[in-house]
Amino acid sequence: MSVISKYTKHINTATIYAAPLVALLALGFVLNTTNPLQSGPLVILAVFVLIYVVVISLLSAVLHFITTVVRMLRPDSHFSMRRGYYVVSIVGLAPVLFIALNTLGQLDMLEIILILLLVGLGCFYVIRRSAK
Repeated sequence: MSVISKYTKHINTATIYAAPLVALLALGFVLNTTNPLQSGPLVILAVFVLIYVVVISLLSAVLHFITTVVRMLRPDSHFSMRRGYYVVSIVGLAPVLFIALNTLGQLDMLEIILILLLVGLGCFYVIRRSAK
């Protein structure tokens, strides 16, 4: 059983580090093959979802790398990545909101502050809920 879990761990690690590249290639493909004025709202939604996936996968890879370094430096410490993935999923929404508001021409200083406040409150809520 330990051999299977060892391979599963390596496959999961490879997936974490390959996901940003795959998502970026998919986003590039959609952006190069479609015209937003002629394709409709479904393609625009797909672009925003792919941007979210790119940001989430990139932040997850960075979090995994940092966690690996921390575990190598302090092997006796218990460090859970679950809370980090929850926070990453909320922080990944901020660039999508910035791009969406910029596309609409509504990105001013007030909107930037409101998005940062929303993301901060979301992270605070997730950290408080996952602490129990």
